[in-house]
Amino acid sequence: MYNHNLSCAWIIAVPRGQVINITFSYFHLEGSYCHFDWLQVRTSCW
Repeated sequence: MYNHNLSCAWIIAVPRGQVINITFSYFHLEGSYCHFDWLQVRTSCW
């Protein structure tokens, strides 16, 4: 659980030509159509 209106961001950087693998053992969203819980994965800089 987490507090209301919580915003978290992580920047994961690897050397050019390397890759990362992200695995979630558990990922829960509120309801079937949620406007507030989301995950964004980008392949470029902020």
